[in-house]
Amino acid sequence: MTRILGRISAVSAGLALAGAAALVAAPSAMAAPSTLHNFNSNQCLGILNGSSSWGAHAIQWGCNGNDDQKWSFQGAGDIYITLTNSNDGECLGIDGGSTAQGARAIQWGCNGNDDQKWHMVYNGPQTGTYRFVNKKSGQCLGILNGSNGQGAEAIQWGCNGRNDQSWYL
Repeated sequence: MTRILGRISAVSAGLALAGAAALVAAPSAMAAPSTLHNFNSNQCLGILNGSSSWGAHAIQWGCNGNDDQKWSFQGAGDIYITLTNSNDGECLGIDGGSTAQGARAIQWGCNGNDDQKWHMVYNGPQTGTYRFVNKKSGQCLGILNGSNGQGAEAIQWGCNGRNDQSWYL
């Protein structure tokens, strides 16, 4: 009986440690930049006109392989990452650091502010998609009005499980 309890304890401890590691582990950095495809429109997250200006709007556009549609994922501490644009090295954040629903996603010089930190949450195996939850506002990265239109703006909105808030790599 003691032997069985010892084995159960050892297995339980191992499972608890494995589970804790899965909960704590956040992507520290992806090996190569990746495109973010919107699950609703199948278009890619990019920067309006491929601009390298601070404050340029993030939009969805037909995937074309341009650098403004490529993003590097960098660990930002805890469970958060920053999304750095390959075109100019600027970070995806929220205009003015706003917490308002519908505030635009923009690129800005990486500054470590919470509006540039995102929690990448796996939606599950059915879609294989992720949602990006902004640290400052607690809202999800999505597309204005759930649009399928080319050039539609990326915004933050209360997380609602809609397809425009789901992204695949």
